[in-house]
Amino acid sequence: GFKIFEQAGYIGKDGKWHLRKLADRPVQTIDEIKIARDGGIVHVRQMGVDPAIVMPIDRLVVYSFQRRGANWHGRSLLRGCYGPFLLKDRAMRVGVMNIQRAGVGTPVIQGHPGASDSDLQVLDRMAQRFQAGDRSGGAIPYGAVLRLVGVEGSQPDAVGFVKLMNEEMSRAFFQMFMQLGQSTSGSRALGTTFVQYHKMVIEYIAEWYARIFNEHVIEDD
Repeated sequence: GFKIFEQAGYIGKDGKWHLRKLADRPVQTIDEIKIARDGGIVHVRQMGVDPAIVMPIDRLVVYSFQRRGANWHGRSLLRGCYGPFLLKDRAMRVGVMNIQRAGVGTPVIQGHPGASDSDLQVLDRMAQRFQAGDRSGGAIPYGAVLRLVGVEGSQPDAVGFVKLMNEEMSRAFFQMFMQLGQSTSGSRALGTTFVQYHKMVIEYIAEWYARIFNEHVIEDD
């Protein structure tokens, strides 16, 4: 939700200070953000070197998206996508496993008559190591039976769930137009309207960025 840059410059031959670049100060290296009583930043301490670097606010450009009060950590643009992304990732993993298990079946070995516990343990390890393939195979004792048991009952619609999560992530960035043409229903004429909404969001983010850059970089210079 936030990003910190330090103004790096030099004194030119004309005796004036020139901005060379905005040096990135990775969020992972920020150890402390010192807050003043009015909610502003006093300084930022960066770890990674010994001793730690303390950078006063007059050298910094801080981007904090949708900051609330003195909470300079802001709100991540990806926060609305995190939940659907996490659930989608799990659904895809389970879906692949379901295809593997249901496509081949679960191997179950029935022990031969008079099989001892040790015999059943050997057969159990064989069943766990079973893999489908062009050269798959093996031998079991006389009287033992190997069956590939399929999944009984209906299966959850993993593909439909993944599409739902994609739609949720599209809504988080007002990119509903990306889903048009991929669903079985819905008006394709809404594409222009959806694009306009997305354009408004992009303009909002661009104006937020430009406002901070103007105030803390251009006006400083």
